[in-house]
Amino acid sequence: MRLSSGSGANSKHVIIIANLDPANSRSASPGYDVTGTWYRYNGNAAVDGTTFNVSSISDSYSLAASEMLVLTNFAVDECTDVINNNDNGIFSLGNAISCANENGTVHIEYPVFDQTITLSSPIEINKNITINGFPSKKLNISGSSFSQPVLSIAPGKTVTLNGLTITCSQGGDNGRCLLNNGSLILDHVDMKDLHGGASGNSIYNNGTGTIFIKGENSIIR
Repeated sequence: MRLSSGSGANSKHVIIIANLDPANSRSASPGYDVTGTWYRYNGNAAVDGTTFNVSSISDSYSLAASEMLVLTNFAVDECTDVINNNDNGIFSLGNAISCANENGTVHIEYPVFDQTITLSSPIEINKNITINGFPSKKLNISGSSFSQPVLSIAPGKTVTLNGLTITCSQGGDNGRCLLNNGSLILDHVDMKDLHGGASGNSIYNNGTGTIFIKGENSIIR
């Protein structure tokens, strides 16, 4: 199956290929519309958005047993989409925040629904940004392996967190989950402060920072 918005390199092309043999790999001839970089998708976060090069429109493609792929000559996901639970790299949370424009939005997508993003180091957010998870809050951002705030908001910046669970860091610091120096909007956010000491707190509003509460939010200790 194939879909195209037109002809030539400036058009968008989609090709679906499948191997119906359940036991053996097979080569397919997709009949590429254009050469250059193509992308593959099959709903697996390890595959989605990975690239390969087509040097000739007659190139073949080797499919594993029972494998099906959607091939495109354009990236379906934006750099601000989070589609894996990796600590860093393309389509990770940290990369999406870094890639987002001022006043942009990071979208946490279904491939990481009900998963945990385990961070190896804190994330400082120094831009106006919205991070959208899921209304059910079934996405956990964990900083349990370090002792600094999991997320910190820079002075003068407005950050909206929507539909997330945050597992706070260790130790006795203030703001083990969230350290706010700017304007923080919490909309359906759960904070699990299960690893901290007796001192300190889960969320800390520093200096002239402001925190706005919307929807259902909680701190679990």
